[in-house]
This record gives sequence, structure tokens and C-alpha cells, in this order.
Amino acid sequence: MELNKYPKWFILVRITRFLITKFIPHRLLYRVNARADTLMLSMSTKKRHGVWTLYCINAKQSDEFFSMCESALTLLFHSDPRRYQRMRSLIRNIVLTPLGQDCFDHISWSILINNYDPARPDLLAITFVHESTHAYLRSKGLCHNDNPRRHEEICLKEEFRSIKRIMTASSAFTEDQRIEALQQWQDYFKAAMESEWWKPEKRDLVIADALRNLHKRID
Repeated sequence: MELNKYPKWFILVRITRFLITKFIPHRLLYRVNARADTLMLSMSTKKRHGVWTLYCINAKQSDEFFSMCESALTLLFHSDPRRYQRMRSLIRNIVLTPLGQDCFDHISWSILINNYDPARPDLLAITFVHESTHAYLRSKGLCHNDNPRRHEEICLKEEFRSIKRIMTASSAFTEDQRIEALQQWQDYFKAAMESEWWKPEKRDLVIADALRNLHKRID
């Protein structure tokens, strides 16, 4: 995460939100988070693409990020229409914002992107698949905190199904290369689940660490 890409107003909003949520009653969390999200989005550079609004915290990075989102969505549309439709029906916004990891925000029904590889729209596409699967589970009343491991297992399986479709649709791979790449993805997913990064306490540590790093920019 390159911290010099993000403006000070964003850093202040994130730190203020983080501190407030540590000390207010749980019943007020939704309202505080919703207002913080609204403020953050209103101050970001934005662009409409189909049914989605794309947001970028840093205006200088917006053209590249918007182009990447459009390429990733086009890739999904052609290679995996079913999961593209899930994105289309459930996700309202796609936001580039440094949180330490990608996530689905159920308050604004947004996918929050921490970072991306400008040369790999396919990786951004499968991130969309993963996070929109969280949105789908949420829409069915299955909250992440109720069973985080099961949530992540389902999302990773959906990622893998989408990867297979993307690679099958591409003429850039030989059959041997496709088999090798899919095995590497399987190994990655297995390692991801064994690391237990999805546990709430570990996720909180990631976010807290990201905010500490952001805070250093103000000093």
C-alpha cells in the first residue's frame, strides 16, 4: 500500500472513524459507519459505469483505476456471465481505498479495493467474484461473523470456479499451462484457509496496522 497516494482528508476520516467505533455503543455503529462512508464517497473522484459507481480516493490514480475496473468487468461479462450478473444485481459501488485488505461493505453494498496490479485485470475480476459472493450470502441472511470460515470457503470456491472459466475462455494458455496454473491457485486457496487470516481478531489487526501506517503520514 503506497500511502503517499492518499490525501490527508481521507486519513483523518479513517482514523476518526476507527477511534469513534471503539468507544460508542454497538447500537450506534451502523449510523456512524454509514455517515463516514457517505463523507468518504462524497469527497472521492467518481465515474459511472453501467449499474456501478466507481470511486477513487486519489484523483491522480482515478483514470487508471477506472480503466482497470472496466477491463475486469468486461472480462467477467465474457468469461463468467453468471458471476458477472451477481455483481450487477448486488454491488452498487467499487471503491479504491486502503484498508489493508479487500472487503465487502454491507452498509453501502460496495466492494472496497485495497490495491491492485495494473497489469492483471483478471486478478481484480476474481476479487469482484469473491466480494460479491459475500454480498450474495449477506442477501440471504448469512452474516460473515456468524461463521467466517464457512463464508470464506464458499467465496474461495466461487473464485476458483471463476478462474477456471477465465482461463478456459483465454487463448493465451496451453492446456499444460492451464493445468499448472490451476494447481497453483488450488495450493494458494488451501494455504489461505489454513492461515486463518479470516478470523475477526486477525482481520482487526490488519485494519489497525493499516491505520497506524496511515497516521504516520500526518506527523
